[in-house]
Amino acid sequence: VDRYRDVMNVDTEISITRNGEQRYFHLDISPIGSDSDVIEGRVVVLRDITERKEREQELDLLKQVLSRVLRHNIR
Repeated sequence: VDRYRDVMNVDTEISITRNGEQRYFHLDISPIGSDSDVIEGRVVVLRDITERKEREQELDLLKQVLSRVLRHNIR
């Protein structure tokens, strides 16, 4: 939280470990301002993307296994 306290624009992924469980989030911070370019606040959107990250890891593992099988079959 302290890392993004003074930041106006952020579009990134973060991970948080709590009670031994790692969760992944997409963090989007955007400024709120008036027409006079005065920043009056920020909108912070934190979306849980843990399931998506787990699926990406599973797909990466599957890709590695299939690559090994293909290399073995080619030999």
